[in-house]
Amino acid sequence: MSHIRNITPAEIAAFKTNGVVHLKKLFDPEWVSMLQELADSVLENPGKLANELAYKSVEGRFFSDTFLWHQNDEFKKFIYHSPAAEIVRQVMQSNKINIIFDQLLIKEPNTNEPTAWHHDLTYWPIKGPNVVTLWLALDDVTDQTGSMEFIKGSHLWGERYHPVAFVDPTKYNTPEPPVPDIDNRREEFEFIQFDYTPGDCTIHDGLLVHAAGGNRSHTQRRRAYVTRWAGDNVIYDPRPNIQKMLWEPAINKGAPLDSELWPVIWPKDYTSINSMTAPFPSSGLTQSDIGERNTGCTPFAFSKLSRTPKFLTLITAAATAGRIGASAPS
Repeated sequence: MSHIRNITPAEIAAFKTNGVVHLKKLFDPEWVSMLQELADSVLENPGKLANELAYKSVEGRFFSDTFLWHQNDEFKKFIYHSPAAEIVRQVMQSNKINIIFDQLLIKEPNTNEPTAWHHDLTYWPIKGPNVVTLWLALDDVTDQTGSMEFIKGSHLWGERYHPVAFVDPTKYNTPEPPVPDIDNRREEFEFIQFDYTPGDCTIHDGLLVHAAGGNRSHTQRRRAYVTRWAGDNVIYDPRPNIQKMLWEPAINKGAPLDSELWPVIWPKDYTSINSMTAPFPSSGLTQSDIGERNTGCTPFAFSKLSRTPKFLTLITAAATAGRIGASAPS
């Protein structure tokens, strides 16, 4: 299974200028079908890192789950064998591509919960000019069902905004200024919004300001599989009071991301300069202890992972404390 066409110079130029590019039908239907079934399986059987984000809505459901590829062979297959890494490489024109993490975002019908204005990069312990999000639609998506709005060119403002906490307003305590009051100053900005069919995606810059409305439809779901990627010249930048990753990578501050947490996906024959085992902080648990959470397209059945009390204790405590899980949902 491969992507259908290469990225055009016009699409690369649109990404550089606007901060986002809409790419249609680059993923074969087999990938889309696999992810649709996986999304429903995860929704029925949430993992320890899942979050319910519709805390203001009386109806509906806004669901998130993260770090799926580390726990599930089918998501891992997508990360390593789908065209996603090659697509973001072409868009960013980078020489190598690291996966940061993946995420399911599902807004069910009648979910009024909006996604506040934010940009992605300030949530994460990384820094550099080539960080993107690939947002892959698994359903038809329109303004009515919560299609994202992007502020054209906002990635070029030279600003880094305070990360917005979507459940606990006190979660992030960082020094950046807040995102401007976009909704009360809409006449000052130029907005971009797209309609999607299943298999369409957008790729947006990590500093592009964006938001999404609720799903106002009474019948149409809005499922998306979201992957976060880094290209050239992105380094590890651990900072306090931001989103925690699944574990702390065993690399130094300022080093390239190459690690078991953030492996190089493209090119496939890349030799990492940081090849080592990454320990979980204060636990003695390494990535090799995680095991795999296996599934076809049926409810999850944990394998080695589910029988590792040390891992479950660690993940449960971390998720309960809000150290990992919710991240810049759109």
